[in-house]
Amino acid sequence: YYYEMMYSYMYGTSDIWNMEVSTGVTMADDMRESVLATLRQTYILCSHADELGVSLSEADLAKVEETIDSSLEQSDPALLERINMDRERMVEIMTKNALANRVWEAVVAAADTNVSDEEARCVGASYVLVAEKAEGESQAAEETQAEGEEAVSPKVMAQEIYDAVRGGSTLADAAALYALTPSSATYFIGDTFDAGTLGAHALALAEGESELFKVDGTGWYVMVLDSEMDEAATNARRESIIAQRQAEVFNETYPAWQEA
Repeated sequence: YYYEMMYSYMYGTSDIWNMEVSTGVTMADDMRESVLATLRQTYILCSHADELGVSLSEADLAKVEETIDSSLEQSDPALLERINMDRERMVEIMTKNALANRVWEAVVAAADTNVSDEEARCVGASYVLVAEKAEGESQAAEETQAEGEEAVSPKVMAQEIYDAVRGGSTLADAAALYALTPSSATYFIGDTFDAGTLGAHALALAEGESELFKVDGTGWYVMVLDSEMDEAATNARRESIIAQRQAEVFNETYPAWQEA
């Protein structure tokens, strides 16, 4: 139902299951294989629980019961009947899922989860874009200027914002004079950025430093490096690195289990 609702809206058709998501593969084929892969992995992981000494704790089993109670309270009985779902079957399914998760945790426990701030460090920057105007737009703007009022070119505007920042103004205050609002972005120090991109400029700045630069075809940027370590972005990157390491450890073990 969720897929039909979402994709019918996106693609303007109610026949989403016969849509090809890749050559010769329909949405129905793709969904079926995805579900089967999940079921297959659940059973395989559970089959290795004993050899790893993994079992569900009383707290795990209580959580299963709690989750089922909540699900049953919120589910339409007619829907449960239509999909052949009762409490006994829900207990079986969720217990298997819980045990599979515990086996997964046991397998990936060998992964190194010690990720330092420097390994995960992301910088935080703010920037304002003064867009480059097309030739026709520039001419129209000049023609509509009030008499005696001088038009400010994007280059001059960006320079004035940059000068104000260097003079002690915040980027937000300097940009507000031209009805502009700064955007924020974070960049991981381990990523590789092409020369001239926003990321490359951000990584070249020290905290508190600002820069004015042009990107051809886009306009002039005034950038300020707010932090040499954005805490939220760094923590998110740390979790991403840990997840990647866990996936690598899991992928060293699981394919052989699946093959067997």
